[in-house]
Amino acid sequence: MLAHTKEDAERIRDDIRKWLKPRGLIINEEKTSIRRLEDGFDFLGFTVRSFPNGSCYIKPSRDAVKRIKRRITEIVRAHRGSNALRLIKALNPVLRGWANYYRTIVAQKTFAEIDDHVWKRVWWWAKRQHPKKTRKWVARHYFGKFDPTRNDRWIFGDKPSGGFLTKMAWIKIQRHVKVYYRNSPDDPALTDYWTDRRKKGDSGLSKWQNRLAWKQQGLCTLCNQPLLDPADAPDLKAERTRWLNAARKGLHVHHYMVFRKHGGNDSDANCRLVHNTCHKEYHATHPHGEAGPPEYAAKRFLRKDFRATPRGDEA
Repeated sequence: MLAHTKEDAERIRDDIRKWLKPRGLIINEEKTSIRRLEDGFDFLGFTVRSFPNGSCYIKPSRDAVKRIKRRITEIVRAHRGSNALRLIKALNPVLRGWANYYRTIVAQKTFAEIDDHVWKRVWWWAKRQHPKKTRKWVARHYFGKFDPTRNDRWIFGDKPSGGFLTKMAWIKIQRHVKVYYRNSPDDPALTDYWTDRRKKGDSGLSKWQNRLAWKQQGLCTLCNQPLLDPADAPDLKAERTRWLNAARKGLHVHHYMVFRKHGGNDSDANCRLVHNTCHKEYHATHPHGEAGPPEYAAKRFLRKDFRATPRGDEA
């Protein structure tokens, strides 16, 4: 609760106690305190603090940062002796989940701080894997420009599979857009407002799938039909959630130039987001993919002058 004075805060606390008593509930005194906003307070992993210039910032709490660093260190230590791909699969969900939780607040510097910690931990892991190799060899073996869409050659990855470690700095800060206090979902005059707001919400796809869908202008590259049609989405939130889950299961990331079993990687140049039904029909008619048989498909895909064909030129 927020109040203008300490006396008001104490009065509100007493009123809450009186309201809870008939219901058999009490306030947890250990977790209840009255503080000045200028001193800041922690709540659910966030630190809220007001500054003399009138600004009020919400940032990840120091305890939350310490916990995520400790967890990253434990995961890296637990994967001593494992290969790089297993380490990447263990770290990526943790990094993405933590960054998505804090991406609506002032967290960009914190993301960079954690990325630095992750880099030090995976570098320690790589050096421990090969104690007799030089630093240059370790850097060439485990680091590189794994994501072709980013000009970053210090991405930790696994060359055989093409998998790489996500950086928190790649997660964009997206402020939560508040709903105007008079805008009710039950107001028939605001149907267009709520429809547009839902369209800007979660599509039910991962960040990678969203990026592929955006590059494809929201169309399946095999049938040229919309991947998700917002016009078919129900208005009720519960029904819309079920519709999103069902629609997401009906999509597939298709390795269309070089199949994964033939050595194709997960880069955007080799992947397209398509309907499941279109994907099955395509494999029935193209057993070797667009790049041809596997004996030379991977070599052709790795050539520097190779570029994926635009969406409009695909079959």
